[in-house]
Amino acid sequence: MVTAYVANTESVTSETFDEDTVLINFMTGTYFSLRGSAPFVWRLLQLPTTTDRIIASVVEDPDIAREAVRTMLDTLVAENCVLTVQVAEADLGELPKHLEGPYTPPVIESFHDLQELIVVDPVHEVDQIDGWPHRPPPFGLD
Repeated sequence: MVTAYVANTESVTSETFDEDTVLINFMTGTYFSLRGSAPFVWRLLQLPTTTDRIIASVVEDPDIAREAVRTMLDTLVAENCVLTVQVAEADLGELPKHLEGPYTPPVIESFHDLQELIVVDPVHEVDQIDGWPHRPPPFGLD
């Protein structure tokens, strides 16, 4: 068994626009901008894979990208966008061999300014009189 990383598709969705990928974590309300080689790494994370396999797909010389890819994975795991799982090495799928174009370090920018709106449940938090979103009052104002 090996430790692998995989996208948390239960809580996170993504969309790619040109060379930028946006992730939204609906459980935390945080959204992310992925640039550089980060969108490519995110695509690799749609199936369980290891750090070494990701790095080998990004560049031929692993020393160039090792620190940046590990930092990206640590950030996404801490933000619950990527999960760590134990899988048999034989269950790891084949990855693309190399990033298209020259390597640029993965860049992740996180945004917390819309958290309150993103986590509101529009189906279950509708009030007959107040409409949507019907949020509970702040603590202590009952």
